[in-house]
Parts: sequence; C-alpha cells; structure tokens
Amino acid sequence: MQDGGGDGGRTTTLRDTDGSLSGYPGATLLPAFPDSSLGFYSAPGCVSHPAYGLACPQKHVNLELGAWDWRGGSSPKAVTVTRGSRNPGQALAAQRLPSLQGNELSQKAGRGGRYYNAAAAVGGSYLVTWGAGAGKRLRCFRWALLACLQRWGAPLPGCHCCLLDAVPRAKYARWRLFLLSHTKQPLCFTFTPTSAPIQPTLPLPPDAATNGAPARAFAQCSSCAPGDEVEAVLCYPRGTTLGAAGVTRASWEFVDAQQDTAGEAAPGAFASLAAMRAASGQGSRYFFDANSGLLFLRVRQAAGWGSRQPDGYCPPGGCAVLVVHAVPAGVAPTPQQCEAQLAALPGGAPTGDAFLSATLPQPLFNIAVACPRTPLFGCDCWGHTGCGSKECTPAERATCDVSAGRLPVKTPQTTR
Repeated sequence: MQDGGGDGGRTTTLRDTDGSLSGYPGATLLPAFPDSSLGFYSAPGCVSHPAYGLACPQKHVNLELGAWDWRGGSSPKAVTVTRGSRNPGQALAAQRLPSLQGNELSQKAGRGGRYYNAAAAVGGSYLVTWGAGAGKRLRCFRWALLACLQRWGAPLPGCHCCLLDAVPRAKYARWRLFLLSHTKQPLCFTFTPTSAPIQPTLPLPPDAATNGAPARAFAQCSSCAPGDEVEAVLCYPRGTTLGAAGVTRASWEFVDAQQDTAGEAAPGAFASLAAMRAASGQGSRYFFDANSGLLFLRVRQAAGWGSRQPDGYCPPGGCAVLVVHAVPAGVAPTPQQCEAQLAALPGGAPTGDAFLSATLPQPLFNIAVACPRTPLFGCDCWGHTGCGSKECTPAERATCDVSAGRLPVKTPQTTR
C-alpha cells in the first residue's frame, strides 16, 4: 500500500488467515506509514517487516462514523481519530490518525452530514475529535507581545499574546491587524513554560473559523462478527447534555444509520466507565461523562451470517449501531483538549487491557531468511521520483536494494 495520505491507504487492512504472507496465522496486516498511521495501529504485540508492513494480533473491523446538525460552528472537512488504548510510555497524540477526510452523507447533505470510516480493532477504544487544530499548537511570538504592548500599554499579569503556528508568515500582518482593531481586550491566556497550550476564548479571524459539534451522530460496526465490540468516544464541549432521546440503538444497514433515531433506548445508566465496559451482556450501550463531555459508545454486534457466505458489510440481521441525540454546548474541542480529557478520566485511556496484551502466535517461517533482499518500507518503484504505477527498471531495483544495505537484484536470464 503506497497511499500514505488518503483515507483508503491509511485504513486498508488484510487478514492473513493462514500465515502465508507474514508467517503469523490470523494476523491483521496494517498500514505502516511512520508519519501518518503507524502510531495509530502499532501495539506491543505487533511486529513489522518491509515485506508486509505491520502484523498485529488484533482483529480489525470497519468503524462507521456519521454526524450532522452542527452547533457552534461549521461541518468539519476532516476529523481526527485517536486510539485510546495507550501503548506504555506513549502519549495519546502519538496514536492519532489525523485528517480523516470522509465523505458527504447523501441523505443529510442539507444538514451538513458527513461520514467517516476507520479501521478499528475489536476491543479497542477510539477517540473522535471534530475540532480544528489537529496537529496545531499555540505558539507565542515576540512581535505579537509587542503588538499587545502598543495597543494596551502592557499585557495582563501572567499573559502573553499568541497566534496559531499553522498560519503562514504572509498572514502574520493580518493577524496583527486583527488583534489591534477587532478585539476589545488582549488575546491573552495564562500559561507557564511547561503547561500545555490553551485555546484562546476570543473570536478568531474568518479564515480560522471553528468547527461545530454534532447534535446528531452515529457509530456503527461493519464487517463485525457476533460478539465483536468496538468503542467510539465522541468528544463534546463541556456543558453538553444529551437530548430527550439520549442514545438509541438498533441493527441496520449503513444507509439506515443515517436516520435521526433508532428504535430502542440503549442502556446508559452505568455507575462508571468500567461498569459500562464490563456489561457486555447488555449489548450496545453507552456511558456519558458530563464533566469532561466524553460520550463512550460501546457498539456490540449481535447478528451474524450463520451458514451463509458473507456478501456485504452487514448480515441479514444488520450491523449494530448507536445513534446520538445531543445538545452541544459550543464549538468542538481540539484534539489536544480531547486527549487531555481522556487521559485525565480514570480508565479513559487504558494501558493494560486485552487489546494491548494480545500477542501473535509463533511464526511459521523466518521471513528474514525467506526474503533476504526485501527493501525498506516504501522502497520500490513508487518511491522513486518521477516513477508512476509501473514496473521498476533493474537500475531502480538496484538503487532500492543498495539503500537497504543489500546487493542489487540480478536481472533474470532468458532461457531458450
């Protein structure tokens, strides 16, 4: 898989049922792009090799996410999905799948409907963030502080004037003008050198418009077998409440999941997040932590294919779905804010669950011996400048093998 930036390349999986590809029977082969997906998929029980990418013991399914009726801002062009099951010693920010573009929900086009697909591990937990600023941080500039001094005489005690570091330098002057003419008080917030950046609460220029939070959303488990569970954590702004319908559940086809409600109320009156996760006998369920704005949707598949050969994402009995009815309290929080909320919630980002403790079986063969000339990740014809979808020339293959520290591949001799 060479598409390291698109939704398809970063969410494509392959089940190595007999181990003939990786040597590990039952392994899931996953994208291994260090800059865009490796942290999202990698777990302690996974192994990697240039021949197949990343092989993991966890079964992966398709997590369908939909949202519409945005409050506090516009429909986002992309979302960030962060794996909540945290590798030991690793920050949640290192486990992001950023800029998931998704597509338009056709039946909800007039209401800002969007849907997204993520490859999620059975038993895993995934944080969904609609807020802008994926990968962006607030950074202070000396000239911005001077601008505040010129406008207000002196900054407030403990405050600094800051701007988004993602804004191109050509726009700095416009930001400075905005600070001076469109705000009634300094664009300041309290911070210390070691604290995490905090989003300013004052309005931003039009080109930095904020993303809204959805009043309607759903999470659906596609390609799931009976008993499979996936957890989607929707990050709402603090102060958000659930509507009268709360969270409803059903088993549908994907197109039906675009409805505004499902037929049955989902169990949600759990005393704790741990209790909700342990209640697998109650089917699809949820837990809402009003203090953090985190809504945990535990989607559990019930229907199966039986003796039929699967011929689609959903069996005749449908895919499990949870539909959300929320009253968002404002704009969608940023990925940084959502990850901080998840990490602060007891048990929110587990570090020792079954997902992380899963291991691969003993390999059927030694792939280093079986494939001694396998190049480095991405080292093939697609990785050469000016090379498209075509066979590599002998020179290109030789260059690739040399870069991997191996001898050039010999050109096969034609036998007459």
